Amino acid sequence: MKPKILCVDDEPNVLTGFQLNLRRDFEVLVASSGDQALAILEATPDIKVLMCDMRMPRMNGAAMLTRARELYPHITRVLLTGQADVSSAISAVNDGQIFRFLTKPCERETLVAALTAAVEHHRLVTSERVLLQETLRGAVAALCDVLALASPLAFGRANRVKARSQALAEHLELADPWQLEMAVSLQHVGYVSLPASTLEKLYAAKPLSDEEAKQVARVPAVTEQLFRHIPRLEVIREILAIVARQAAWSGVAGEGPIELAGAILRIANDADAIETSGVTGEAMVALIRQHGGHPPKLVDALEVVVGGVATTYIAELPLIGLKAGMVLAEDIFLNGALLVSRGYVIAASFLERTLHFKVGAIKEPIRILMTKEAAVDRREGAISK
Repeated sequence: MKPKILCVDDEPNVLTGFQLNLRRDFEVLVASSGDQALAILEATPDIKVLMCDMRMPRMNGAAMLTRARELYPHITRVLLTGQADVSSAISAVNDGQIFRFLTKPCERETLVAALTAAVEHHRLVTSERVLLQETLRGAVAALCDVLALASPLAFGRANRVKARSQALAEHLELADPWQLEMAVSLQHVGYVSLPASTLEKLYAAKPLSDEEAKQVARVPAVTEQLFRHIPRLEVIREILAIVARQAAWSGVAGEGPIELAGAILRIANDADAIETSGVTGEAMVALIRQHGGHPPKLVDALEVVVGGVATTYIAELPLIGLKAGMVLAEDIFLNGALLVSRGYVIAASFLERTLHFKVGAIKEPIRILMTKEAAVDRREGAISK
């Protein structure tokens, strides 16, 4: 298939020329205004390159490319202009972060070469993003899954905080939420460094000594240092650094997705700590609002997320009935020792491990969390069988 590009110009003859001259190499979409171009971008997610003329009414090329960068950062941007306006070109390059700057008139060979290079740039950027989001995230998930089995106390909060963070990120429309997901997983690696006695107090929501409180407060910084020299984790480390600094997000201009992700992780951590002590729901949100330290906008989002949680149902299953993806409603002990904690999302590795347990080593039935709808589907499926 030919790569899909979008050409924006307010002159119909120019757009017709683009379609005639570029159709052999590209699938050409055209728009005569910035507003029309944004509508096409929203409706057509597989556009590789956006080429825009500088001089257009209402929304010029610099403004158009800047807006496109904010909404669709993965699309490669090219500016085409006949103006000898250096300041406008500089604005387009800096604010729109364009890939190429071409001047009119532009030879077909030059234009095709520039657009071909732009398509290749899009491919490379997309490949790197897939590598980060899928390969790296999968590796981190595997690491945390193993550590969760090795130190269930250290990772007792991980899945609960992850679920709360994901709900907040969706409500606040956080860009690239996978980075927050990785930060949530990696932050609990630092808890492995805590003494077992401190972890037990944390898990049971018991009061900490001054020294233990200092150790817990250093966990985000320890985690950030552990991953300091791993490439491609710069954004995740910055999120963890924001949590370590207890930096508040206010939503003012200049504070972007990284700051918001750090703020989400901070409030998700605080919410889980309060819930562990027995205060849940609206009372937990009210306590966070009373204590301060979080922007009102973020507390409002937490209130919406808490109020929108689907009603859950406790189901009891034998060990052999557990499946990957189920969520535990209670701690599981193996011969008196904590094996995995409540809130743990059952992984395939855990199920494989249980095959080697002796009969009776784990108390059955095991309580799991399900939505009411899932419980009904499960009952109806059993009846049909």
